[in-house]
Amino acid sequence: MTDYRDVLRNISKLESMVPGIIDFGKPNWKATWNQIRITGKSFKGVRFPKKEEHEAAWEKFQDIVSSVKSHQEADQKRWQVKKEESERIRNSIISQAQAAEPYDSGLADVILTIATGGANLLLNAIMGPFDEEKQMLKNCGNQLQKGWDILNQNKNKMFGKDKQIAFEKLNYTKEMIDRRWTSYKNQRQTAWEKFQSEREAKRRAWENRVESNTRSLEERREKLNRVLSHKENHLNELYDKLNDARSDEFRSRVSGWISEEESSIRDIKEKLDNIEDWIYENKQKLQ
Repeated sequence: MTDYRDVLRNISKLESMVPGIIDFGKPNWKATWNQIRITGKSFKGVRFPKKEEHEAAWEKFQDIVSSVKSHQEADQKRWQVKKEESERIRNSIISQAQAAEPYDSGLADVILTIATGGANLLLNAIMGPFDEEKQMLKNCGNQLQKGWDILNQNKNKMFGKDKQIAFEKLNYTKEMIDRRWTSYKNQRQTAWEKFQSEREAKRRAWENRVESNTRSLEERREKLNRVLSHKENHLNELYDKLNDARSDEFRSRVSGWISEEESSIRDIKEKLDNIEDWIYENKQKLQ
């Protein structure tokens, strides 16, 4: 037969698991309801010194159960609100990425004209469409950056799967823009050489060095972006671990890992900022 003191101990343990009574991380509702079942069963067949003590214990137990239900419902509502907010932000980022996708600027028709006998065209007659393509791609880049800004500013409000979807869409659009930039530069260079091949021989050699350096920087940027993606995914995993941590010791350890990873991410982003500046400077040299 269960001793009434075991019942009281079960009630105390249950009480310590209810949010708001003792402040800690995300509640373990499964463990809490398991303790409720244990506590409820412990009442069966037990004798208290006084009937009033039994009634008080039972009433306290019922109050705690009601509190658990209330807190769990509130927790589920908060989760639903965050889920809807996460999806809203994700959809906003996707829309922004779609708005950043390159479109047809008419450059292809100009390239066809040059390829089929446009050598007698004036230089300024063909460079206008190239400038339009360039401006279009710059605008796309600016629109894409707005998407990255939305993600960076709201990533703590999003679930991991929504962040991943948004991240992949932004990267997909970035690849589209990068391919168009590469095509733009190659086509522009071809047109330029067709008009000024002899005069630009020395300049072309210099441009090749700049482009080689730019490609090296872009490769380094790509590698750093892969590392950054890995670390951001790892950081999300660490936050999940932090949310699921059941002890202060493990929570403290995970917090330390998070600090280290966040510091590493800041360093990588600083390097990426410098690389972007160098790439931009190189591209400016080629204008």
